[in-house]
Amino acid sequence: MAFVSYEPGGREYPTACLRSDLVVGDSVLIQSTTGTIKRGVIGQLKFLNWWCLSRIYCKVSEAVKSNNGCWELPSSIKISSLLSGDSLAYNLKKMCWIPMRTTHIFRHALTYTNMTLTANILVRTNGIHFQVLPKRNFAQIKPFEQQQEHPLEGRVVEHWLPHTKFNLYEGAIRFAKAIVNNDENLERFFKPVGVNDKRTPQLIKKASESMRRLELSNRAGTSYEDDEASYSFSDYASDMGGGDVYIGDGISYSCGRIVDDGR
Repeated sequence: MAFVSYEPGGREYPTACLRSDLVVGDSVLIQSTTGTIKRGVIGQLKFLNWWCLSRIYCKVSEAVKSNNGCWELPSSIKISSLLSGDSLAYNLKKMCWIPMRTTHIFRHALTYTNMTLTANILVRTNGIHFQVLPKRNFAQIKPFEQQQEHPLEGRVVEHWLPHTKFNLYEGAIRFAKAIVNNDENLERFFKPVGVNDKRTPQLIKKASESMRRLELSNRAGTSYEDDEASYSFSDYASDMGGGDVYIGDGISYSCGRIVDDGR
């Protein structure tokens, strides 16, 4: 995702970024859920796994401004990287990884058996498990014929999407290729990356300050109504059509309140 500002030195807002070729400082056109197009500049690029409803449509250089001041945009948004568990599963199946039946915890589970071992890639909403097990001795299974193994069996690493320094979905493809190529050196893939908490340091600090004020208020026996925990998320909500911000597993900021979708 990208944090963009709409005026020099202005506040930055989160927006979905579907490309890997953008860099800080790029001038881009952002589309809101209502279709409104605004020009902005990328101030930060981060892997936070937030669900932002406004999105970068294209670079300014890829569009043309007509005589009446309207932008003539490319016919579709350019997508240049793996951006979801669904796209990861699609690419793994093209590499002959076999989908398995999953538990409610995982959105996708795919398996591959090479010359020496069996490996599983288990895709969660907020991260990915890599799992290595002894080689299966039975014949090649059919798609969705096999139930996934328990996620704690064998050698397992749990990666998180937020706060990684690289695209974790692309990292999963590198792991998959290593398995297909019978690479015996898999140590690099079993160093956990990312964290569960999707909040930025600023949001964590504000939440901590709010809890501290509430604690002091309780000790003093006074009432304390804290709206800042909610308002701190509004600092990050887009001003383009009031876009929602997805901030945790099933948790989003919407219309001035925190919403839990129960997932």
